[in-house]
Amino acid sequence: MVVIGILEVLVGAGQLAVRATDARADDGVLIILSGMFILCGIAQTVTGLLIRRVYRTAEVGLTDRGLINREIRTRFHPWHTVADVRAINRGRHLRTMLIFTDGRQKILVAPLAPSSVPDPAFIRDVQTLREWWLHHRND
Repeated sequence: MVVIGILEVLVGAGQLAVRATDARADDGVLIILSGMFILCGIAQTVTGLLIRRVYRTAEVGLTDRGLINREIRTRFHPWHTVADVRAINRGRHLRTMLIFTDGRQKILVAPLAPSSVPDPAFIRDVQTLREWWLHHRND
């Protein structure tokens, strides 16, 4: 996403440079479209960088009282509000999902496996999470 955004900015800037040096290119619509291309590229680059930051700094912490999910915002989920912990397939990734007693669902940032084939480390991490929940849910 970041690379595509940078490429969009470069292509848009190239188009503007060509139009600026060509005296015959007096089409305002094309200049506006090139500017929009640059703005979309900048937005895509910034979005990609934010997504990378979230996934590099995101983590899940376990305490005796509950689970701490750090993404963009840090959220605390007490164990007594969790009804189930499951591994789910989300396209190209295996993810971990919490199901709460009120029916809400939350997909955690970790554990995460980058393919639909179960990774032993992913299975171990989900099992550890389930064991913490089972041990502390009635505290």
